[in-house]
Amino acid sequence: MAALIFAVANGPIALGITAAVLGALVPVARMRSYLLYAILSAPLILVVQDIGKPIQASLLIDRLVATMIGGAIVIALNIAFDRLFTLAPPTPHRASPKG
Repeated sequence: MAALIFAVANGPIALGITAAVLGALVPVARMRSYLLYAILSAPLILVVQDIGKPIQASLLIDRLVATMIGGAIVIALNIAFDRLFTLAPPTPHRASPKG
């Protein structure tokens, strides 16, 4: 995503607008899912950190790999904790016979 942003947004004004839009979306994404949050925050960090300077492809690849690893860890832990802490399904109550 960051590579697409840097390819499309040429110049400091376009990058500033991109940073503002990403900055507005990050809190919403954080409430929804970690993966979406990471997808939006990684390019935001790169835009703010290196505004006006060219970004090297190796940095983009490094951030992509780190984001994917972080997302995989979160998903794996979420699955593990769901299985660990899931309670047994409740047993159905039998209606007492009327009599």
